[in-house]
Parts: sequence; structure tokens; C-alpha cells
Amino acid sequence: MKVILGEAHLTSSALFPDTEKEPDIPEDNLDSDFAKDGKPASYAKGYPLQWGKEVWRFTTHGDVLAGGVESGSATPDEKFLALATGYSVCIFDLDDFSLSSVLKSDFGNIKSVEFAPFPTGGGDGYVLATDAQDNLPSRGNQVQIWYLDDECKERSLTSDQGMEMERKKGIRVDGTLAAFSPTTFSHHGQTLLYLSDVHDDYGVHARVTALDVATGKEKFPMEGHTKPIMWVGFSPDDSLIVTNAWDGYAKLYAAKDGNHVTDLGPTGGQNWACEFSPDGENLAVSRGSGGPSTFIWRPEDPQSFPVALEGTKGWQRHIAWSPDGLRLAIGAADGRLVIYDARSMVLEQVWQLGEQPSRWVREVSGAVWVDEGRRLLFSPMDGSVILYDFETNKKWKWAAGEKDEWRSGMWFNTLIVMEKRRLFGSKDQDGSYRIWKLPKL
Repeated sequence: MKVILGEAHLTSSALFPDTEKEPDIPEDNLDSDFAKDGKPASYAKGYPLQWGKEVWRFTTHGDVLAGGVESGSATPDEKFLALATGYSVCIFDLDDFSLSSVLKSDFGNIKSVEFAPFPTGGGDGYVLATDAQDNLPSRGNQVQIWYLDDECKERSLTSDQGMEMERKKGIRVDGTLAAFSPTTFSHHGQTLLYLSDVHDDYGVHARVTALDVATGKEKFPMEGHTKPIMWVGFSPDDSLIVTNAWDGYAKLYAAKDGNHVTDLGPTGGQNWACEFSPDGENLAVSRGSGGPSTFIWRPEDPQSFPVALEGTKGWQRHIAWSPDGLRLAIGAADGRLVIYDARSMVLEQVWQLGEQPSRWVREVSGAVWVDEGRRLLFSPMDGSVILYDFETNKKWKWAAGEKDEWRSGMWFNTLIVMEKRRLFGSKDQDGSYRIWKLPKL
């Protein structure tokens, strides 16, 4: 099945993988693996699976650094999948993986895409945010909001929706989306956060702007950081906005008006990721330089001394709380994934990728909890995706074969879980995007 800009392959055999055939996958090179009660984790029957056994694959015949898939996002109802490649976004119907539409940017290469629920309420349709980078440095980045109908095709907006605009114009602002944030929208989908720089007589300052998705109007700016901002996001109840930057501070703002609430820090190094616990009572803030560590603050008591979590040696640029709030996963640049008991803050599990002399990148850059926190899906940048079950001590692996060609690369938040469909998607090191079956409980 050919589509514009690439090829999509639906593999029926992937639905029923050949468990008798041994996969041509290199042996695991681990310094530490998951374990339970002193027993190392073991593979589930039929695993690991090699590239070629996926349910579906989209490729542009370009490797990860030259024309491959940059980013992906699924609609909240799991009906459509958007993949960014070059100047285009290809949107596929997840019922049969047919091509629904292609969105074209006239600004530059699209680096990231994200769906949000359509914010007007009651009507069908979707909102998609894209971040495009122009080849001319003078033009920088542009964030665009696309309004799509219930078939994920561009829709016309009316004055009843608060604005009139050409069908293909949408909303455009000069700025970029935060690369390390798992989402740029509020939970209700009505507000989008984007980054930009402010130039004045005192130099260049980092700014976060809250944008009303329905009207395209700026709600308020938030300033105060003196160095680049790495992460932005909302508290679970959308009452607070948090920003995290290289100046060593996480800043909290009121989401209703952008008023500054408090600073958390300094941490003594470059800050990277943030993540609220599901109940909003705790905020994890990771630091890179200055000695890697993740700090746990209670936003309601910012003057309290934070709990420092050690356990990694590289940058900690990915944090994920389990949906029940019982565990905290932290991915680091030394190829380590650490799991803490979030109640006691005691280190519970360590997964450590061994030295990879031919692959310089080994950072754990993505982790998604599934099945209500019982399992963790993650990507360690070694050409694989791994799933671990904390109850059964079983693991699953989907990986490149010994003879598969791929190159090292680095990206964040590209694992997409479609739990109702029991599917997940991954951007892989050969530039392709693959869809796999998510094992049942």
C-alpha cells in the first residue's frame, strides 16, 4: 500500500507471530535486568520479536537522520494516527491503516505533532498541533494549530466558533513546542503552551505563552527563566502550570491568569524533565549537570526541603509516574531505567543497558505505564522497545535483527499506546514507525 511520501505495510502475519522460528536478534547486553524476589525477569512465550513481525509499518526510505518519521500522535479516541515526515503530516485510519489525509506545512520540516480533544465541546472533530522548523535560521520555528473534522480532514471554522479564517490557514505563532514534555495541551484541551524568546535591552529571555485553542488568542505570557526552558506542563487538575529550565529552577504559575506562584530550586544544575504525581501532591524535577538527581517537591509546601533520588549517572530527561501513583520511573542518559516505590522513595528496580561501543546513544528516553500501572513500556535507544510486568516478572521485547540496518538517534515521547486497541507504536532507529500488538494481561 503506497501513500504520498512513503510506504505503509500491513503485515497480517504479525497478528499471529511464528513463535517456533528463532528471531535473529543480538543477545541482550545488560548490566542489570528487572527481577522479582531475587529471580531475573524472563521472556514471555514467543518473544523477543524481530522487525518484520510488526502489525504495520510506515517508512519513507530515509534513515532516522535523513527523512524518516519525526514524530507521531494518536487521537484520544484511538481512531487516527498522525505521523510527521518532512513538510507533511500523514494521518491514517487505525481501523484499516488507510490514509485519511495529508497536511502540508509551507514553513518547514515538521518536528513534532500532537492531537488534543476538540476544545469547543459537543462537536465532532480534532485539534492537531505541529512544530515546524525552517531551514533558514532567521525564521526559526513555527507552531501551527490545525482544525480537523471527524475524518481528520481540515475543516472550515465559522464565526460561531469565535473566529473566521481561511480553510487552510489555521493558527500560526512564532515559537516551538517543548521537546521533553509529553504533552503541550491542558488536560481539557482548551489551552496550548509554546516557547519563544524575548529580545530586549537586557538580552534574550525565555518565555512560555498560553494560547486559547478555540480562538487562537494569547491568554497570557509567563517569564522569569534566565536560561532555556526544557519542560512545560499542567498539574492534573489544570490549576497550575509548571516550567523547568537550565537555570536550575522549576517555576509554578496559576493556570487561570499566568500569575507567578513560586519557584522550586535552585537544584544546582541544569533542569530537564518534570512530572506531577497523579494526585497532584508531588512534583518530580530532574537535574542533569551538577550531579544527576531527581528532586521530589510538594507544591503546596514549596519551602519544604525536597527529597533527592539518586541512582543514575547521566542526564535524567524522562520521568513517568504510574497512574496509581505507586511507582516512579526515571530514564537516564547512562542507559539506565530506575523504578522507585513512590510511597517510601526507595529504589525498587534497576534496568541497565551495557556498554555499546558501536552505538554511542543508549539513553532511556521514553516510558509509558500501561494496564493501570502494572506494566511499563520503554525505549532504550538500542533499536528495541521493552515491556515489563511487575506482577508476573515477565518481559517482552521488539527489536532490530542482527542484519537489520539502523543508525543511532535521539528523540523523546514517540511511544504511543492505544490501550483500547491493544496496540502501541514506536519510532525506530531505521526511520520507520511501527505498530505492534500490546500483549494482553
